[in-house]
Formats: sequence, C-alpha cells, structure tokens
Amino acid sequence: MTEKEYGREVEYSVVICPHCGNKTATTLLKLHIDSIQPIDDIPDIFDQYGIFKCPACKGILFVKHTMCIDNNENEYFCKEKMVLYPSFPFYFDNVFVPTKIAQAIETAHRVRRIDVELCFLSLRATLERICKEKGAIGKTLEEMVKDLIKREILPGMFQDLCDVIRKYGNKAAHGDEVKESDIDNVIRYVIIIIDYLYSLPQSVKESLSNIKEIEEK
Repeated sequence: MTEKEYGREVEYSVVICPHCGNKTATTLLKLHIDSIQPIDDIPDIFDQYGIFKCPACKGILFVKHTMCIDNNENEYFCKEKMVLYPSFPFYFDNVFVPTKIAQAIETAHRVRRIDVELCFLSLRATLERICKEKGAIGKTLEEMVKDLIKREILPGMFQDLCDVIRKYGNKAAHGDEVKESDIDNVIRYVIIIIDYLYSLPQSVKESLSNIKEIEEK
C-alpha cells in the first residue's frame, strides 16, 4: 500500500521510530481529522493527527499527516508527515535530499542509541557523500570541505561545523573515546548542512512561486 492509497483516513504510518530507530509501518490506535480547509481552486488540504504504535518496540508515537487531494486522480495522498512525539533530535524534509545522503543520516539516527562509534562514522560518511555529490575536489574530506567553502557552495562559517563532524568520525574510526552525549549535537550539525544545501533552496523556490501567483491575480 502506498501513501497515495491512504484514502481519506490514514490507517498506518511508515516512519523511523524515535524510540528504537527502526523504520517500520506503525499501527494506528487513534485518529483525529482537522476540518477541511478549501482555498479557492487549490486542492483541499487538511491535517490528521494520529496515535500510532511501533510493532518493533511497542513505543507510542504521535504523528501529524498533512493530506492533500489530487484532482487528477481524485484521491487523497500524504503531502507531508512529521513525528511530533517523541521528538527527534533533528528533522529534515528528505524529499529534496539525494537518496544516498538521506540513507546515511537515517543510518546514523537508527544506531545512535545502539552503537556510538557507528553513529559518528555514519555522520562523517554523510558529510563525505554531500561533498562528493556537490563535486568537491580533494583527496581527503578536509580538503573537499575547504573546496566547497572556497567555491562558496558552503559558507565560511560552516568550516568549524564540518571540522566537528569530521573529527568525531575520525575518533570513532580510530577507536578513540567518544561520548554518546555529543551525538545529538553532531546530528544537528549535519542536518543544518543538509537543510542549507537541499531543503532550504527548494522551500525558497516554492515561496517565490507562490508570491508570483498572488501578484499575477
């Protein structure tokens, strides 16, 4: 079953469980649907709030689904979903993020409470994949980051941020001591880079498009 086959009401939700880190189809326990809000000729958009249960760890989740009607197919689909409880140490819209980069950061999240070293290695790998995807030049990760900053693909203020990600990954790779308490901050740093390079430009583009449509009316 795909998300476009949800119909009017969500029956389950495929998410990464913040409790255990598994990506799974959580079971719906209770659902609340906000009133439909038609806006001129724009398809109806409304929110659904559901209480779900993870089949793996039995943890409870509170998830928001923004539903939209597809006029071409005359059915509802999930435009956006967000786990509201328990809260993630990060959130990003992976619709605009290259698959390999999204997979790397998701791996880091899944193991962050299981294997500290593997989590830091996954975060470093995420940064390296970002550099390669952006065509960075250099034999080492440090050189590639400097190249992106030199070409102004990344702002200069991100240098220290990237150094933290890289150095924690190096420590984990060499068996040096790393603390679990530092994981959430480093994950957040990686998400900041992802948002800056992938999610934010698309969001701004959509906002400008909306402004243009309003101005043309």
